[in-house]
Amino acid sequence: MPKLAILIPARNEKYLKRTLQDIFEHSTDDTEVIVGLDGYTEDLTDINGRVTVFRTQEPIGQRAMTNELARLTTAEYVMKIDAHVSFSHGFDTAMLKDAGEDITLVPVLLNLRPFHWVCKQGHMQQHSNKQPEQCFCGEKEFTSVDSWKVVPKPICSSFYLDTNLIFNYCPIQSTELVNETMAIQGSGWLVSRKKYWELDLSGEEFGSWGQQGAEVSLKTWLSGGTVLCTKRAYMGHWFRQSDEFPYQRDMKQVDHAISTAMISLLLVYLQSIQ
Repeated sequence: MPKLAILIPARNEKYLKRTLQDIFEHSTDDTEVIVGLDGYTEDLTDINGRVTVFRTQEPIGQRAMTNELARLTTAEYVMKIDAHVSFSHGFDTAMLKDAGEDITLVPVLLNLRPFHWVCKQGHMQQHSNKQPEQCFCGEKEFTSVDSWKVVPKPICSSFYLDTNLIFNYCPIQSTELVNETMAIQGSGWLVSRKKYWELDLSGEEFGSWGQQGAEVSLKTWLSGGTVLCTKRAYMGHWFRQSDEFPYQRDMKQVDHAISTAMISLLLVYLQSIQ
């Protein structure tokens, strides 16, 4: 039985195969990988045979899909990740050193640059998801070139939620090897499979998408657990612009998730003062 299973809910994801290749290049444990194709088909037969694929005919949403994937494993720990991330070598072995029954664990968060722009004259541009209007040489024609590079700085390991439960980066970052953090960014987090189900960390009442970082961190520390970030491992995440999502998004889903989290927090507070 593998100690860790990586769960990847995906919907029309451009970099799913590259993310899977990255995992197998950098994994040093007997880590299981389970992919959920949410309402679409992609041929993954050329990827390492350790991938288990689950598919639905119609989209069911990120939380529901993650739950379906979690049902397919018997691993002691599960790690939900986005389908556009890159890891440090040995990330799984390193993170398991700091994992625990009452811990939600995240790696250091960095930026992934899956591509860069090059002008017709061959000048590489400073990374931007949006095509530049003009190069410093005056050229206005550009080509997108795959790069799959993680930006090594700044190192981000300390995060918080504001009064609207919106994720933010702490102005001063911790220098500890393993530090407690109030919140997480929902693109990658590791918990025991037992706690995943006990705390319902992909609660479908929150809706299909949005604010999972707030949901996971709140449910963890309000239940007496601890949210930690370890610098033994890093994860680069591609932060997409609003027009780069491969499916239609209704921002009312995010509003619903925020209001659900607010109500949950209030109920926990009222119970604590009774």
